[in-house]
Amino acid sequence: MENNNTENKKKKWERPPRYMGVIRSLNLQRGFGFVQCYDDGESYFCHISQFRDDIPERGMVIEFALHTNKDGKQCCSNCLVVEVPEKRRK
Repeated sequence: MENNNTENKKKKWERPPRYMGVIRSLNLQRGFGFVQCYDDGESYFCHISQFRDDIPERGMVIEFALHTNKDGKQCCSNCLVVEVPEKRRK
């Protein structure tokens, strides 16, 4: 009899894929905006609470993961600012 331990192994956690995109619209009063993904050109909803390192602003390039919300739509999560707009750099 062959001892097969694959059934007893815990499922290994895999990091979700990361994407890059630019913030195309933003409403800070309401706390959300939309990010256009470089990979597929789609726009994804993004809530301000998903930014940990900076206050988002239009034109920022960000790195993000996608998750599915309770309505079944994909949204940005774990957003990191990669590049700030040129006007802010000066």
